[in-house]
Amino acid sequence: MNANNGKLINTEDTQIIPIVPSQPTLQQRLQSLERELNTLFLERETLIRLMTTGLLAKANGFIGGLPGTGKTALTKALASAFEGNCFYYLVSRTTVPDEIIGAIDLIALQQGKGFVRDLSKGIVNSHIAILDEGFKGNSATLNSLLGIILDKEFNNGGQIVKSPLNSLWICSNELPENNEEANLMAFWDRLPLRFWVHELSIQGKITLMRRTAGLEAIPTVQTQFSLTELSTLQSEAANIPINDSVIEAIALLTQELENKHGLVISSRKHNQLVELIRCYAYSCGETEVDDEHLELLKHTLWNKPSEQPLIAELLKKFGNPLTEKINLMLEAAKTSFQSIPGFDGMERTKWVTQATSSDTELKEIEQQFNELLSQNAQKKISKKIESALIKVQSYRLSIKNKILELYK
Repeated sequence: MNANNGKLINTEDTQIIPIVPSQPTLQQRLQSLERELNTLFLERETLIRLMTTGLLAKANGFIGGLPGTGKTALTKALASAFEGNCFYYLVSRTTVPDEIIGAIDLIALQQGKGFVRDLSKGIVNSHIAILDEGFKGNSATLNSLLGIILDKEFNNGGQIVKSPLNSLWICSNELPENNEEANLMAFWDRLPLRFWVHELSIQGKITLMRRTAGLEAIPTVQTQFSLTELSTLQSEAANIPINDSVIEAIALLTQELENKHGLVISSRKHNQLVELIRCYAYSCGETEVDDEHLELLKHTLWNKPSEQPLIAELLKKFGNPLTEKINLMLEAAKTSFQSIPGFDGMERTKWVTQATSSDTELKEIEQQFNELLSQNAQKKISKKIESALIKVQSYRLSIKNKILELYK
């Protein structure tokens, strides 16, 4: 019994409703995973978003870049967040299909059952696959994987075996050589997501060295997904709405790339783009595809990294020019912040002068974002501007904190 304003209340007759904290949705947890990976792998936000997009779309990708830029480590870290088998192999010129798919069963061959392979430990039985230096493989080896990575099946001695493979990633220091390109074109076309990794900025390298030296904690990836949860994510992403204007923009842009610039874009690639852009929008936390998600095309249509600026320019014509403007402003802010040199061995006054100069540039960009925000009432565009604004403000706060630390 409890007293309440001089009256007795029988608590046994009072229904107590417990407050249960709301659980994050699978989509929100996917974004949490991206944030954790971004904290661990610095300056790789776009690549991480492409990789989660690939998993949702059951699509494959190529990650190129100089040795030591974290391509393989990032791919393995993403794979470790999902239940299932991850197949990894370092490919060389002498790699044969047996090493990737599985060895031929000699007993079955002697019994006249044909070329039957043991698939238990190879790529066919994996959920995520990583081929390090994949383009060093010869044409015979790579061509033997075509059915597996696209149709998710393998003809094993006349029996079609279904593969649970969600996504294959080729990590490489190089693109296919010109004299091999014709032989590898079918394989390359099955890698619709493409990203060329650049070296970290001086700020990023300093952070990595501080972690190695024990001066900063090394972040960990905590978010995990079961295979059932991944399947649900894939289903949700595949069903978010996409409108005709986005599809028309894709068609017009690819048509101009083909007719005026000589790029070859297969019909298969066009169908993949619809699936990919849906999954990309979902990875961005959206519930429908908008023209801002056309930015994905910068990472799907090129055959050489030098073609990306052309695709970005065409996006201004066929996509939302404001979205591209936001991206360019944010890239300018990132470049300005990353241009600040490391402090070690540098005179304090000189470093502060350079950091202050960068902060002045960032302040101007921040003001431009605030002006854009006041001029645009569209919810989605405003959300994108706000996200970019927060990033610029974080750069400025980092500079301020470092200067305060130097003058303690």
